[in-house]
Amino acid sequence: MGTIGTKRSGFTVAAIVGTGGLVRYLIEVENALESSEIILPVRYRKNVNQANPAPISVADELLKLKQLLDAGALTQDEFNQQKKKLLSQ
Repeated sequence: MGTIGTKRSGFTVAAIVGTGGLVRYLIEVENALESSEIILPVRYRKNVNQANPAPISVADELLKLKQLLDAGALTQDEFNQQKKKLLSQ
């Protein structure tokens, strides 16, 4: 993590991320947060609209579960159990 820029143009917080080898990516943290390219852990998020959270649809939850299954974070059995719970609501 570091800052890039000048006093005249302003400073930006940036992180240099590499995947090994010669490839490196520069991430402008503030822009990435605003566009949801990166997401803060829950404990660091501001409590905006906590009284009236946006409803989450079953379809959205199923999509998230499918992404976790595809990423290998869930087994097929875990996916099926969670899917069954969601569809029975």
